[in-house]
Amino acid sequence: MSLKKEEIDELIRKLRAKYTEYSQKHNKKWFDPSSFEERLSMAIKNKMNLEGFILAEISNFEKLKEKLIELKIPEEQIKIKTANLNELKNIDLMDKACPVRYIITINALKEGWDCPFAYILASLADKSSAVDVEQILGRVLRQP
Repeated sequence: MSLKKEEIDELIRKLRAKYTEYSQKHNKKWFDPSSFEERLSMAIKNKMNLEGFILAEISNFEKLKEKLIELKIPEEQIKIKTANLNELKNIDLMDKACPVRYIITINALKEGWDCPFAYILASLADKSSAVDVEQILGRVLRQP
């Protein structure tokens, strides 16, 4: 199913707004609106499928967070931790009063990171190595 031009224009408008919001809220180096505009111009110039471009730009992390919120999980319980976005900054996960219950990440659960109050691990990653699986399981098996 192809999107109409108006739908594509609306999605691009929303992406521009997200880049602007995130560049102010987080780090402009990672969410640079002008870099987005350059990629968009290049996609248009090269006659790239704009639906594919939009899908590549939309963060799967944000979509997952939105789905959790739709399931009535309070937003303050959900944090994203990636190389470009660290919503865990200045949050003490060891504090029993910490509201965080869901962490959406790629590699933050590898070596040197523990969350002993985690009780459920749902991995969406393709873990092909036994060591990778052992490391990620070890993050939550270290119960208090």
